[in-house]
Amino acid sequence: MNEKKVCFLIFSQTSLSLGGHFRSLKVQYEAFIKHEVISQKSFILNFGKVKSPVLIGIKNFAFVKTNSLFFILKICSEIRKNKPEIVHCFDQTSLNLSKILGIFFNFRVLYTKCGGANQINYFKIPTIFFSSENYDDFCGKNSKSLAYLMPNRINEITHKIDLKELRKNLKIDKNDGINFLRINRFSSKYEDTMNKAVNLVQILNSMKVKSNLYIVGAIEDLSIYKKFASIKNNVYLVSENELIKDASKLIPIFDIVIGTGRGAMEGFAYGKPVLTPCSNSNIPIFIDESNFDAAFYYNFSERVKIPDLIYEIELRKIVNQINQIQTGKIGKSESIFNKYFNINNSLIFYKNLYDEQIENNEYSKSKINGIEFYFFKKIMKSI
Repeated sequence: MNEKKVCFLIFSQTSLSLGGHFRSLKVQYEAFIKHEVISQKSFILNFGKVKSPVLIGIKNFAFVKTNSLFFILKICSEIRKNKPEIVHCFDQTSLNLSKILGIFFNFRVLYTKCGGANQINYFKIPTIFFSSENYDDFCGKNSKSLAYLMPNRINEITHKIDLKELRKNLKIDKNDGINFLRINRFSSKYEDTMNKAVNLVQILNSMKVKSNLYIVGAIEDLSIYKKFASIKNNVYLVSENELIKDASKLIPIFDIVIGTGRGAMEGFAYGKPVLTPCSNSNIPIFIDESNFDAAFYYNFSERVKIPDLIYEIELRKIVNQINQIQTGKIGKSESIFNKYFNINNSLIFYKNLYDEQIENNEYSKSKINGIEFYFFKKIMKSI
């Protein structure tokens, strides 16, 4: 089969390292190994201040702590020992580091931009995009032949879940109104989205539509956590480690998911109605056929903007969904998941892409000589 040996390189920037790009990497790596897309000797190399809890337990996993300049030597040791044919980077800092490593080692480089705002400029290397917004921006600045749009990064749901036990752990009464789930870290990055989620629940309760909001995630900023903890009515915070480590498994016990990025896609995977924040709305909006393309384009991020949005109509859509849930007539969203987000539908794409990189890759040593100090400075600023 001649599967390629790949090193997946990812940087832990914060003390939590629980972000969606870690989860996407874990899902992709495990699927690629299982279906022999890559060599069984492929591995994940995580570097930074702390080891990502998401990646702990993966068989071929190494961590290098960036507590001194010698961390680069340790990373070089891992590369020398494992001899990957391809280094697949999952963040900008990892990509910068690959520029330095490329001086000393003979490997090809791929980069996955997992979302976020558009970059000012991009390296001219093969780049996979989860977001149409980022893909279009890259194609406007570089050769389209180097860009690949492949949002599929979520596992198909095959495991059975003990819903009764989960409800017991979270003290959720399925008969006590509609339960909304929002998964994110308690940080300023998600403050606006949490504000909109709280606003929606308060509006619904004022309309006598009994609703509860559960916000599940790690505490990154204590002041943000305290702000939302002070909201006593119908808002509940969950930050226990055993519950947040794999928070998406909580989705089945909730009625509606308020999701951004990967969180929205996981909601679709479980067949749940999905709401996402919208930059020109003070409440999250229900994703349906009329606005899916716009939300998908922006990766279901806070940058989503719906032209000619009418607040009353959006609120009515949500109330209609609640009515359907209560009458047992709710539609399922698995078809959206299978088309756009199921990791199994990307396996052939990645197999071919890895094969192509060995045969034809514009990224070479000759293009990085003389600029390694620039990238070294960027890495030092990151850590």
